[in-house]
Amino acid sequence: MNIDLRNISLNDKKRPQFKLVADWLPAIGFLPDSLVQFLPEPHGFTLTLCNTIPCYSELARSTRQQGGVLRHVITARPFVSPILNVSGTVMEQTGLQHDDKVLLRYEYGLIRANKAPDGLIKVVATPSRMTGKWLAGAGFVPGSVLLATPGKGLITCELQPNALARVPELVKHARANRLYLLQVANIMGDFGSASLDIPDACLARAGILPDDTLFVTLADGRLQLQKSAVGIGFLSI
Repeated sequence: MNIDLRNISLNDKKRPQFKLVADWLPAIGFLPDSLVQFLPEPHGFTLTLCNTIPCYSELARSTRQQGGVLRHVITARPFVSPILNVSGTVMEQTGLQHDDKVLLRYEYGLIRANKAPDGLIKVVATPSRMTGKWLAGAGFVPGSVLLATPGKGLITCELQPNALARVPELVKHARANRLYLLQVANIMGDFGSASLDIPDACLARAGILPDDTLFVTLADGRLQLQKSAVGIGFLSI
């Protein structure tokens, strides 16, 4: 399952803009100068590659009738990831606003997007180790202590206040309830970044495999790692 999470930004005229710069675009056929059809949907949109078109004028007419536009993939300079940019009135038809997050599901020739739910902050492809500035930005700074609770297809990590003074209590509680006591580590040489390792045993109890995609949501000091996308955006898997 190819999934990405991106933000809606603003263009120079302060109107909603979707600007996608991604190294995976060529792998799904979105090469520089490729023609792409953008069709708005409620709280989302589709981007379809138009490699073979019998009649450009007919494609343009059909696209306009559906409220969409045609765009070309561009690149700023050689050896730089392709860029796909859509903004203006057609973006306003989606209902998406500045700073909204959108989940992207992509395959060859097609990208589907839908507004992500509140609280979704990250999509991770390596569940055993999560790294980056986003952890610290979410309040999980190096040195933080968490209790991880595995469930069916999910793991809930809760911040523990004043943890260093409560070590015996937390260890006893974790052992008695088959929970996992974790600590956020610092990444050497990368200022502001943090790292969180999820034990293999915890992943296994939750039914999560090493190559599963996880959806990370944050609420009230709880970081939830969810395997299934049911209830998150438009996905049904």
